[in-house]
Amino acid sequence: MLFRSHAVTMAADANGAFQPKEAVHCLRRWEPYGLGWIEQPVPARDLDGLRFVREHAATPVMASESITLRDAIPSTS
Repeated sequence: MLFRSHAVTMAADANGAFQPKEAVHCLRRWEPYGLGWIEQPVPARDLDGLRFVREHAATPVMASESITLRDAIPSTS
């Protein structure tokens, strides 16, 4: 189970497993456990989905570590 203590902050890496609304639903349910952050809750290239999760959940969201070069980051313009 996810939890936070004085010594440890728990985080989760979803590996892009969720659709945006599903990720928000899960994150809201996990809020009482103090999850420090979630990494890649939606597929790595789903920037709109990542934005949706970030805007609708209190838990900090990290993008995928699979993007390692600036040229690999999809344009948002």
